Amino acid sequence: MKKKHINSNNLNPNDSKDIFIPKYKKYIQYEIKIIYKTNYNWNFISSQIKTNLPHWITLLGGSTTKNKRWLTNVIYKKTLLWAKKKHKRVPKSVLFMNYLKYFKLSFPKFTFPFPIHASKLHYNNIQKEKIHIYEELLLLKNLNKGSGIYYFYMTHKPLHGYVGSSKDLYQRIRSHYYNSNSNITNKHPKFYNAIRKYGLSSFSLVIIELHNEKNNTEFLFEREQVYLNRICENNIFKNLSLNLRFKVSGIVYPLKPSFEEKKKMSQAKLDKTLSAAENISIGQIGMLAGQKDHQWNKPLTVCTKNLITEKLKGECLGSSLLRMPIHVYDINNNLIKIFNSKIEAKKILKIGDIYLKKVLNNEKLFKDENSIFSSGKYYKLKMLRKKVIICDINNRLVMTFKTETEAYKFLQIKGKVLLRLIKSEKLFEDTLGLIGLKGKSYKLSNNYYY
Repeated sequence: MKKKHINSNNLNPNDSKDIFIPKYKKYIQYEIKIIYKTNYNWNFISSQIKTNLPHWITLLGGSTTKNKRWLTNVIYKKTLLWAKKKHKRVPKSVLFMNYLKYFKLSFPKFTFPFPIHASKLHYNNIQKEKIHIYEELLLLKNLNKGSGIYYFYMTHKPLHGYVGSSKDLYQRIRSHYYNSNSNITNKHPKFYNAIRKYGLSSFSLVIIELHNEKNNTEFLFEREQVYLNRICENNIFKNLSLNLRFKVSGIVYPLKPSFEEKKKMSQAKLDKTLSAAENISIGQIGMLAGQKDHQWNKPLTVCTKNLITEKLKGECLGSSLLRMPIHVYDINNNLIKIFNSKIEAKKILKIGDIYLKKVLNNEKLFKDENSIFSSGKYYKLKMLRKKVIICDINNRLVMTFKTETEAYKFLQIKGKVLLRLIKSEKLFEDTLGLIGLKGKSYKLSNNYYY
């Protein structure tokens, strides 16, 4: 099927056309076929069908009468074909009496919490359709319809998913792409670990609801809460969901393992037997590795000790913000003192990281409570910072970024690659068309500012 591109008239995701259900039907048929092919015992086949029933129902979008009829027809047909091959020259009526008369399918009573089949903004493979997703979400942002509720889920296991809401869907989904490839563990660990384990290609994305950007974040949270409440109502959804916490009527319910699950986990750790290689302690491994080094068991020289102290103080040269000098000015903009680094400034001024950040960002003036300086009570702190400038081939200014991190996140490249491009003065090829047209090349350079 050809994928439709977005038009301004064709943006309602709550349309009731089941576009993607046939694809799941084929997948279910294939799974049933494998069960009958690999097994010869009827009791084992029937037990496998009963265990897989809730999974198949979720793929179809809920336990409706249509879905029940379709599933029963498929299973009945397959059982009769399987029985015919096993018992040749036996009539259909006898086979039906033996296998299907007392075989009843008990369907789980639930409807799928998210309208994934109804949405037009549906992407089956988020790895292949990455650029396509960015283009469509940018178009929505320009039409002031960039806020809404989204749902990431595994393509063949729709209940394994993550619900979220955002005022800017374009930026939020870009951040999800970035965080899934990075080593960030504190943000949505269950969701990102699943992506790292199974890969982006096994995940799909659905925009469940679209709203105007004028709407408040409170309204979006309320809409998101509707779907989270649906998950909390059913224990099957709650256990399979990739959302870590749920809020129901103001109370937060974290998804923690039960007492039985904890017991099983501890028992599995106790039963685990280590091999001879694993039994070697970390200290012994360190000893073996250290003996190969030519500096093993030798004392440090005076020169190396001085270099370590210089690095810790932040006095050695480099591009890091920790080693940038900080200038202290009074209210009349007279220079009073220069600190070699952030670490030195914090130690002498006796302040923390957050307070120093606020003073450097001109949010606050430094209050001299310990009377370190004699000229007054309040002072300004200024630090040299690096600005990244993007120019075209004719040296025309295209973009500026306040920090290097801002630049490499926007350009979707690593920090090391950005530094190399600035130092070597090589041209940056915009293959994704993030700055302008696709395939154009640009110059990157640095500039210092306060």
